[in-house]
Amino acid sequence: MNLNYRLTHYSDEEATELNLVDAVLNIASRASAVLSMIQVQYQTGNKMNDQTNFEALDSVRMDIADIETVIKHFYDQRKKQI
Repeated sequence: MNLNYRLTHYSDEEATELNLVDAVLNIASRASAVLSMIQVQYQTGNKMNDQTNFEALDSVRMDIADIETVIKHFYDQRKKQI
């Protein structure tokens, strides 16, 4: 499984706790930044168009899916070691 295109801080070859924590924190930070960008438009009145909002929210959805994927991969790798 190659996750490098979205998860630059996680190595599927070296699935360590540190890799997992770094990956999840970086993904969460990215998603939070996008949500902050969306929130600011409603606070300032400088609204983005619907397409931009849709794409931004889709980016957050993909980040959540990435977190699920990386945690599942880590768990599966650990299960094999037991």
